[in-house]
Amino acid sequence: MAPPSVVKIPPLHHQVPEIPPSPLLPSGATEAVSLSGGSYLPALTMDLSTWIPRLWRNTGDGNGTPEDGPGAAVAEALEDVLEAAEEAYHEAAQGLGWEETPVEAIEAEPPVSDEALIENFRQLEKLPAEERAIRWEQILERLRAEGLPCDGEGCESYEAFVESLAGLGANLPTRLHSLRTALVLLHNHDSLGHEPIERPIALAIMPSWDHNGAFGVGNGFPILDTLEASGRFHLIYVEADDEGDVMTALREVHALTGRRVHTLLVGGHGSPNTLALRDEHLAARPDGTFDDTVHVDTGDFLAGEFDGLGDLLEPDGQILLASCSNGASGEENPFNLGNSFSRAAPGRRVYCQREEGNILSLEVLEDGSLEVEWSNHAPYVAFSADGSLPELPVGGGARNAARGQNTSAG
Repeated sequence: MAPPSVVKIPPLHHQVPEIPPSPLLPSGATEAVSLSGGSYLPALTMDLSTWIPRLWRNTGDGNGTPEDGPGAAVAEALEDVLEAAEEAYHEAAQGLGWEETPVEAIEAEPPVSDEALIENFRQLEKLPAEERAIRWEQILERLRAEGLPCDGEGCESYEAFVESLAGLGANLPTRLHSLRTALVLLHNHDSLGHEPIERPIALAIMPSWDHNGAFGVGNGFPILDTLEASGRFHLIYVEADDEGDVMTALREVHALTGRRVHTLLVGGHGSPNTLALRDEHLAARPDGTFDDTVHVDTGDFLAGEFDGLGDLLEPDGQILLASCSNGASGEENPFNLGNSFSRAAPGRRVYCQREEGNILSLEVLEDGSLEVEWSNHAPYVAFSADGSLPELPVGGGARNAARGQNTSAG
């Protein structure tokens, strides 16, 4: 903790009564203490706090009571000192124009509104358990009136709700603000393949590993809340830790719904040609090894692991790579991950960034397309009309570009 602030008292005309001599006091402490201009009152009070306990233990009767002996006289003088100090403080406050507010006049903070709890459900955790349970029922009643699904297994209590969210992905509770978004994601997961879907499907595939909270709403951008709040998508969330999870999720959505995905969001810490789903190393480790199974990397595309990606996306679909540097050097770097996705899904826009950064703002336009602003103001939209551009160099298919030298932390 930081030491207490020292307040310089303006010129006053108080004289603290003289303290009787005592071997227990610091040297010079028995001299009359002036509170006139330039005095530093806290310095005196801190000294007092040091030796007062010793003083009370050295009283005349030896029982710790100041009924007689030198302790009684000093204690009396101390009371006078503290009374004088209090008077000096009030006079100083009056001279500075400070107004003292009686304790009873201080208004308590108003209770958090239902809407505020809905917009940021983590605030419920600050409430006492009994009050939290009452407020939980209140806001669910309100959301039921809006037509939101609030009667599943995860809605009987706030604690059950958070546990259900974590069942979709251990990191999901930290990646949401809105209770509306959370309830929709739970319902969309439970009803997948059982209810018809009217809106275009947005599939969010997010990493199981995040070393700095960049994908949480505390440090990052509320991308899931933004996509859901647009009202234009049927949002599905998947948490991945293996490169195969991306194509597996796309195939499962297609098999269960008979629908292609319109908007594919893939998030993970990245470099120009890697996107990490579960690894602190963005490219080769210090020992030269590279576990490409926990990354999506350019080598996966060169090896054909993403063949058929275009068949699982709507013809007017799009891909958003929420990852650092996946668009590094733009069209001039055919090996960057943005261009790799673009060649695998011809005719779809691939939104990514050229440098390290995060999403600053995201807008879903009327036609469902995205307008993305990055914190580094270095956007890149990869687009390959027929899957051939940007053209790979001759012999490029034999190289795992993720092991190249052009990498950056992100």
